[in-house]
Amino acid sequence: MAFKSDRNYKTMISILLGLLGFYVNFHALNFAQFPNLKVSILMGLLFPLLIALAWGWKYGLLSALAGGCQSMWWLWKSDGYGFLYAVPVFTLWVVWHGAWSDYRRNREATKWYHGMYAVELLFRVFSELGFYTVFRWLVSLNPPPWAPEVTWTYVDYTWVHFVVVKHIVTAYILLLVSNVLLNIGPVRRFLRLEQRVGQRSTTHIVGASILLGLCLWVIDSVIVYLAFYDGGAPFPDALVSDIAPRDLFVRNLFVLICLIAGLLVSRFVSHLKRAEEALRRYEHIISVTGEHMSFLDRDYIYRAVNEAYLQAHQKARQEIVGHSVADLLGADVFEQLVKEKMDRCLTGQEIHYQAWFEFPGSGRRYMDVAYYPYVEADGAVSGVVVSSHDTTERVRAEEALRESEEQYRGLFERVPIGLYRSAPEGQILDVNPAMVQMLGYPDRETLLAVNTVELFADPDDRGEEMASLRDDKIMPSFKMQLRRRDGAVIWVRDTFRVARDARGQIIFFEGSLEDITERVRAEEERELLLVQIREQAKRVQQIIDTVPEGVLLLDAAQRVILANPVARGDLAVLADAKVGDTLTRLGDRPLAEFLTSPPDKGLWHEVKVDDRAFEVIARPIESGPEPENWVLVIRDVTQEREVRRQVQRQERLAAVGQLAGGIAHDFNNLMTTIMLYAHMGLGKGEHDLPPNVTRAFETILDEARHAAKLVQQILDFSRRSPIETSPMDLVPFIKEAVRVLERTIPENINFQFDAGPEEYVVDADPTRIQQALMNLVINARDAMPEGGGLHIALSRTAEAEEIRCVGCGQMFKGEWVRVAVADTGTGIPPDVLPHIFEPFFTTKAPGEGTGLGLAQVYGIVEQHKGHIDVTTKMEEGTTFHVYLPVSGAQAEITQGQISALPQGQGETILLVEDNEKLREGGQELLESLGYRVLAGANGREALKVYRAVKGTRPEHSRKVDLVITDLVMPEMGGKRLVQELRKAAPDLKALAITGYIVEKDARELKQAGFLDVVYKPFDVDKLAQIIRRALDEE
Repeated sequence: MAFKSDRNYKTMISILLGLLGFYVNFHALNFAQFPNLKVSILMGLLFPLLIALAWGWKYGLLSALAGGCQSMWWLWKSDGYGFLYAVPVFTLWVVWHGAWSDYRRNREATKWYHGMYAVELLFRVFSELGFYTVFRWLVSLNPPPWAPEVTWTYVDYTWVHFVVVKHIVTAYILLLVSNVLLNIGPVRRFLRLEQRVGQRSTTHIVGASILLGLCLWVIDSVIVYLAFYDGGAPFPDALVSDIAPRDLFVRNLFVLICLIAGLLVSRFVSHLKRAEEALRRYEHIISVTGEHMSFLDRDYIYRAVNEAYLQAHQKARQEIVGHSVADLLGADVFEQLVKEKMDRCLTGQEIHYQAWFEFPGSGRRYMDVAYYPYVEADGAVSGVVVSSHDTTERVRAEEALRESEEQYRGLFERVPIGLYRSAPEGQILDVNPAMVQMLGYPDRETLLAVNTVELFADPDDRGEEMASLRDDKIMPSFKMQLRRRDGAVIWVRDTFRVARDARGQIIFFEGSLEDITERVRAEEERELLLVQIREQAKRVQQIIDTVPEGVLLLDAAQRVILANPVARGDLAVLADAKVGDTLTRLGDRPLAEFLTSPPDKGLWHEVKVDDRAFEVIARPIESGPEPENWVLVIRDVTQEREVRRQVQRQERLAAVGQLAGGIAHDFNNLMTTIMLYAHMGLGKGEHDLPPNVTRAFETILDEARHAAKLVQQILDFSRRSPIETSPMDLVPFIKEAVRVLERTIPENINFQFDAGPEEYVVDADPTRIQQALMNLVINARDAMPEGGGLHIALSRTAEAEEIRCVGCGQMFKGEWVRVAVADTGTGIPPDVLPHIFEPFFTTKAPGEGTGLGLAQVYGIVEQHKGHIDVTTKMEEGTTFHVYLPVSGAQAEITQGQISALPQGQGETILLVEDNEKLREGGQELLESLGYRVLAGANGREALKVYRAVKGTRPEHSRKVDLVITDLVMPEMGGKRLVQELRKAAPDLKALAITGYIVEKDARELKQAGFLDVVYKPFDVDKLAQIIRRALDEE
């Protein structure tokens, strides 16, 4: 089983061994048993004690509380109150030995009285004193049944002595057994303790001692059984259970003696192993050191040498050990150099010296030699320990250093850059001639008298240098200004290092100064030039980045090395390429065509990709016979051409609108006259006329209305028809329109209308919106000759939804009310789709359509500042989406009502119309409605009529209640007429009649005082209602 940590393992084992001890304590083992003395050992105490000795008092306490020291609460209940002292003592005993175990473990060396057998004595003294005092007192409070003689005033000391002796014997036996177990290798591995030196030998010795004790037990048992045993039990019982008290005691002593002997022997072996290990380590240290180590006795004879000494002399150990110094080094060296110094060392002195020695192989070497007296325990010097090491390379390095210092000094004096050494306080310690000359001083001594602080043109430069100091490293170069003796300022580059002593204190600075004044001036001029170049490049880049065309630069290998943002987007479309790629084509054309071939027409090559069109032009950058680079300019002309098409379309619409406006006035005059007289004919003789005449009048009215409607369509798509907008809710409006339109839809077409829960209020002209909706529904109906589905839906667009208007070609987004008219018809062919909003464009057979329906829808949508788009798929259907701006106002609620034709009450109306037939018909109509009518052919004639009616005297004057005037008339128009009449009668009411007017003019008329505008051709009902409303208005 794997545990998360060593702590978890120790905790678990402590608890398990505590529980095991609790169980074992109920099977007490007798160590000695006599009539008056019985020592029963609670062996369960061994387990918490073993844990405490191995892991310390905390784990020992855990094991004791887990059960190892708690079974006595059940075993000794007969002790009365005495067990309140006797039982806790065992737990304290375990904690005591655990604490001392921690103490010994945390110290490298301890005294003998720190051992467990010694500290046990101290615990026994205090614990047994408690038995003689506290325990006796507690027992007297509640006498046990096995000692009835105990009273409050009398407690027999005999059994107290017995308990004390029993505790001492038990304690030391358990300590001994614990010590034995902790010397056994498997036990130490189980407890995860470090293996001791010579652990295997210790385990064998302890195991042998245990076996020897058991053998003695068996031998004694056999002898006693054969010679003295008079019981009837078999030998196994005599061996284990049926043992005489004296024999039990003797055999236990045999085992204890064997265990003690095993511990002593194992301890001796362990000390011996540790000594051997220490000796081996010392020998290893001496052997691997580079020092030449040897030991000589008082007769100058070698007794021991290390490997380095043998290798230096290239001899085997037996060739040196046992031989004298004179034999190894020669008699002359011994007598002249070694002997005198060794004799001094034998008197107790330490000797150090350096000398040259000859070595085989390595030759003459300079050695640093030290002699140390070897002092015996009695203080006598019995020999000399010699330690020497080769310092030849150091000596040679020192010699080379002296030579290099001389060379350095010469270089110091001759080098052309300034060299210096200065103190931390700023005092100049040394300079070379180049620095003296650089700073303009006459000689070295004069400069040495100056403090470095005085040389800085800017004192902050010195502070910056001091702030950058690092230990014994070359500092980064500093560029600074110094002041020469004559006051001139020069630029220098200072490179220096810091020298420190062993305590880290700065000793001096040393470095070099390079005069870089000319270089700094050149760099300043270069930086200025670079700044100008960068600014120019930045401006050029800004120009390139902001031009609307894509600009890119190609190298000779046709690799893109530069491209502005527009060009990067164009490259992705034309070649799926980016900066760094090699171009081979643009669209479906090879790149070479753009670089070498002229365009088919004009200056630009044309490239088309999908539905997008591009124009490309290439120009070489020549710096030799062959172009090194090419500049390509790419223009995305898709939108430009779309705008051009839109402009052309608008121009065509404007031309048609201009034509429509030109004919609308006269044409509507004719239609008004025709419709007026036809209506009057029907009204006068509807019941007297023959049926064929009545049908003739009705046909005249229908055809006249159809002709007027055609003119209105032309005015709508050219956006020259004024509209009157008001807030309207499209839901009830379209529901009513659908109810009306259903009558025109065949039964094989499923007609549906859906609207979401949102509000759909827009500012719109109801008549125009109804017309647009009717045109879309009729187109959808005609696209489904075999039947199908027609669906009108209302919804609102999301704020972020982006949509393209097919009418204007622009993208738009925001909140819009969307009216969708979808059919499941034949769809619109791709070649027809671009022309569907063009006036007079139709795919229907002659006589089936004028080609003005969708053009009128487009014009109405644009007049409402809306957009339109279309989605179609052949044989699946078409959907038109009309987008109208959301209104912030509340919709007006209007209810239509059927009422009789409004009649006059004798009011006087001045009718002004230049068309004689229309004027006469209008006068007759107004009189038939109950009005008195005054007529004029133009503005001037109307003024005369008005003045004649008013007269010179008030009693003969007549009131004119309303002026109805055409706007466009010879001599004086209607607008001028009303202005003149208002001079005499400021409150005079006026209505305008016109066959054609733009929305701007309609607004100006109302601002000029006209109450309303009546458009030709008009219905009698509508005219009668407008006149009555104007007269009734306050």
